[in-house]
Order: sequence, then C-alpha cells, then structure tokens
Amino acid sequence: MRLWLTALAGMLLASCGSTRVSTVMTDVPEVASYVETFNASQRDWQMLVDFNEDPTGALLAAGPAPDLVVARGPVSSSARAALIPLDFLFGGTLSRASFYRGSLDSGLEGSEARVLPVSFDLPVLVFNKTVQRDLAGFSLNLAALRQLNDEFMAAQSKLPRRMAFSPRWGSFGLTLLHLDGASFQEGFQGGLTWDSSALARGLAEYQSWPSPGWDQTADFRRKYLQTDPGPSLSAGRIQFYPSTLAAFIAKPWDERRDLDFRYIDQGRVAASQITVWAGIPSGAAARGAAEHFLEWFFRAEVQEQLISQGKRQGAGFGLAEGVPALVGEGLVKSYPELRDRLPAPEQVLFWPALPADWDSLEATVLKPWLDAATATETSLKSALSKHQQQGVRN
Repeated sequence: MRLWLTALAGMLLASCGSTRVSTVMTDVPEVASYVETFNASQRDWQMLVDFNEDPTGALLAAGPAPDLVVARGPVSSSARAALIPLDFLFGGTLSRASFYRGSLDSGLEGSEARVLPVSFDLPVLVFNKTVQRDLAGFSLNLAALRQLNDEFMAAQSKLPRRMAFSPRWGSFGLTLLHLDGASFQEGFQGGLTWDSSALARGLAEYQSWPSPGWDQTADFRRKYLQTDPGPSLSAGRIQFYPSTLAAFIAKPWDERRDLDFRYIDQGRVAASQITVWAGIPSGAAARGAAEHFLEWFFRAEVQEQLISQGKRQGAGFGLAEGVPALVGEGLVKSYPELRDRLPAPEQVLFWPALPADWDSLEATVLKPWLDAATATETSLKSALSKHQQQGVRN
C-alpha cells in the first residue's frame, strides 16, 4: 500500500500547482478512500495519505510531523499534548452535542478538544435465533444472561460437553468490569489506575458466574472456542459467544442468516476500548488542507455518503469499520437491519483516556490476570509491577 500511496503522492504533487497540500498519517485503510473522495470534491485543498502501522508512535517521535493523524487506539496524555485544539470546528451545524455523549471526553485536554472521535465499536453476544426465539429487545443485562445460562445448562442434551456462556471467553471480562465501573484509565505519569471498590464489585460478579469450575472452563475454551465459535453455537454446544457489532455485521449474510446479537446493558451499553480518532499535530507545517478535510469529513451528509460508498465497495462495516461517533442516520440507511437496534447517543458508556501502552497492558497483563483461577486487586498490582520492571530492563 505504501508504494501505491507514494506514487499517488508524486502524481498529485506534480499536478497541484497552487493547490494547497497536506499529509494525513493513518493506520486505518478506509481513510485512503475518504481522502480520495475529498480530493475529488474540490480543487483548492488536497490530502496525501501516509499509511503507518503506528501513527501515534510516529506522532510522538522526533522528525517532521504529518498535518493530520487518523489513528486506531487510545488517546493518551502524551498524544493529546502533541495536538492542537480543534474547537474551531464547533459552530454552525457541528457542536460537541453532535457526537455520542461521552465520546469526546478521552480527547479533552482541560476543556479543549484535542481529538475528535471518528468511530467506535460495541461488544455484543451472538446467539442462534432459530434456537433462542424469545429474546425481546436489543440488549441483555447480566441477571437475564445468568437466568438463560441456568436454563441452558439444565436442559437435556445429547452433547456430553456444553457450556452456555462464560465471562472468561474473549474480552468479555474487561467489558464486565467496565460496566461495573472499574474505570481503567490513564493515571499519573501515564500509568494505569482504576476504582478499587468498583473493581472488587466487578470481580465478585465475574468470579461468581455459574460454571463447572475454572479448570473445566479453560479446557472447554481450548477445545471448542480457540478458533471460530460458530460451529459450537450451531451444534448447541454453547448458547452465546462474545463478539463486536462490526465483526458480526461484517460476516457474509449466508454465515449469519440464523444468528442474531444482543448488547450487554447494565443501565448503559459498553463501547469497546479502542476508538478511531482524528487530530492535527502542533508541529504540522501545512495543516490548511487538514483543517478543511476535517470540516468536510464531520458533516452528517458526507459521512452518510462515505458509509454508503464503503458498503458498495466492500470496504468494511460502517465508518472506519465502526459506528460513527457523529450522530446521524447514515449508518442505518446503509444497514437497515440496524434501525432501532443502536443504543441512544446518551446510552453508550465510553472508556476514559487509556495509557499509551494499553494494547500491551491488555494483552500481557489484564487478560492473563483475569484468566487466572482467582484475580484480585493485589494480583493485578503485582502483574503491573512485573510488567513495568520488564519494561525498564528492556
């Protein structure tokens, strides 16, 4: 992709003349299509795309800064400090109230919006609707999920090994802790902090889930859920498996015709940890086109066009493979099966700002910690300490 973009950049620069040009650095493939549409829509401002696997790291590294960053990942304090305020975009049709409530919070530096959220995903539980026909609404709370679990396990079956659902599958454990208010977030000097009392409450819920025991749950997961859980669901070996809205809708229709999903709702519906966001670096040398691109991109009618265009081209679900953070009708117009099945803008619980090394913390600390037989706040602190010591040695 980088070779193609470099060639495109050369052709564009050769033909620009007096056209003002800016560069967008991104790890989101769909951005190339959005930039192409922007460039074709007018002749005064043009964008070049620089695809980078770690745009946030590149933003913080020494060297020339891009004029715009569109990245998938956490918005740490160090990233926010390297970006300019974007409040100049608010006015007219775009305001803070134009976005899902809370989606802007992780990008605030004081009261200034340094980052605008582009899109986010939603955790869901997938089930076979030909078997489970009586799930009203579009969400389940944990009490209802427990009851369904008990009924499933009590029902007779020819299968010797069955398990309705376990919060130890996938990333569901972190979703549960998030809904219970654990509030994992970036703290002092970029470390990880949380709410101790809410964490204890969430762990109690997590560990009290009815199951045949930790050893058997881990063995079941290894044998039946290590790859695609679909066959186990079709066979009636499990009742639900955790996924995300984007992953579910991205499945070919033939693979999901008998499937459906529900959000987990504990008064609020959880968002996934990672969002796609946009920001303008303070060191940008030619940010004029970047500013005009954002003004264009955050119009409801433009996002509606881009979502429809992406679906026709098979570019992935929604906007940048997620639900647009800008409230609008574009998603349900292109995906009518989601009409009346998206949480209200004030109903989604977004994650606070997360540490810059969140991906590493999640993979090497939080998931192994939750995967142990018994997780406690003390064992989490110990795992974090070992992680930090290893980072110092490296």
